[in-house]
Amino acid sequence: MMRALKDYNEMVWRPSWKWMKKYWKGYSVLLVISMIVPYLWFYWSDITEYIKNKFTKNEGES
Repeated sequence: MMRALKDYNEMVWRPSWKWMKKYWKGYSVLLVISMIVPYLWFYWSDITEYIKNKFTKNEGES
């Protein structure tokens, strides 16, 4: 069992961390986008309603 864990560490974890160190900026951008998209999906109708109300108020005042 210990040998299997050591092999897993050598074949999976170490290359994964090397990749992460090399491409950390792109991974960070991907992570931020993947966190923002569900928020926008859930609140899209509220956001569009807010924008419509904001522009209709501005048009009524001028």
